[in-house]
Amino acid sequence: MRSSFWRYVAARTVHFVLIYAVLVFAYSVLLNGQIEFVVHQTLGWSATKAVQGALASGAIQPEEAEGYREEVLLGLERAYGFDKPFLVRAGNLFLRTVRLEFGHSHTRTVIHTTHTPKDTLVMRIIAEAMIPTAILFGGAFLVQALLATFLGLQNGSKPGSVLDRTTTALSIVLAGVPPFVLAMFAVKIFVYDIPIAPSDPWVYTLPATWAELGPWASEFFPHFTLPFLTLVFASIWITAHKVRNISLNAFSEDYFDAARARGLPERRIIYRLGGRVSSPPTLTLIAAGFAASLWGGFLVEPIFQWPGIGTLFFTATNYADTPLMMGLLVVITGIYLFSLMILDLSYGLMDPRIKVGSRAVR
Repeated sequence: MRSSFWRYVAARTVHFVLIYAVLVFAYSVLLNGQIEFVVHQTLGWSATKAVQGALASGAIQPEEAEGYREEVLLGLERAYGFDKPFLVRAGNLFLRTVRLEFGHSHTRTVIHTTHTPKDTLVMRIIAEAMIPTAILFGGAFLVQALLATFLGLQNGSKPGSVLDRTTTALSIVLAGVPPFVLAMFAVKIFVYDIPIAPSDPWVYTLPATWAELGPWASEFFPHFTLPFLTLVFASIWITAHKVRNISLNAFSEDYFDAARARGLPERRIIYRLGGRVSSPPTLTLIAAGFAASLWGGFLVEPIFQWPGIGTLFFTATNYADTPLMMGLLVVITGIYLFSLMILDLSYGLMDPRIKVGSRAVR
């Protein structure tokens, strides 16, 4: 069984890697023209600088400048492979993308995002923006998953209670409200109508010394609290209602009555036995919900001016920063597929009834 599971892990990993490669190649084909346009502008600037240098050194005469520029530009285009067929150029872009070589972002994009003229290398910008996103979404996801599981199991053990009816009502109301719409309402109420949250953006920094920890925390938490609570509130009720429906079927099984007859405490029956039985579908629900919410959830960041991946993508789109958009698409797609792969692999481990990678024993 162990060897069959690892064969399954290898097969599923290859499957997701191939899907990821196909998506990255599709991005390369679709964005190749725009990226080439940006690169061609840079090459034109480089050719102009070469002409100016040649004129200053006396290597060419003014009447030879235009021809010299065309010659330099043609050489640069050949060096970058512009003379090759479209699919070959798209394939080269795909190879550079696989190596995470996205080039440099527009300087104005970096200054707008980081408020300082930092390095314009795309992967460094994305790596810096990943930390605030991980803090916000990671914290919200963990809290939402724990509270939703707790509420779902509690409601499943006591259907029809006040808490169960409240959870159901909120899940119905919020099912049709995207997180970014809820974020706009939160900003209007708690930033402008009842100004208890700051209206200025949080500039991403990390404390360098212990002495800076206090001022950093006093700046961080007021900006973090409102988007964090909004993300948790937007998802917890819907997830809790679905967990409730899953656990409701589990609590109707005979072995729960047998556990009560043996005198086991109700809390242990609900949270240990019920949680163990309903954990595989609950894990599927929560992990799939997290993966599906990535794209929509990232729209919450620019509303709260949170300096993460969502705000970076919004800024890159506004400035038509194609290299940065390409890098963000590849990274976000990788996070999405990686979440699904982890879900796929962990499901078989959590449910011993599933013979992963092999035929069930009859």
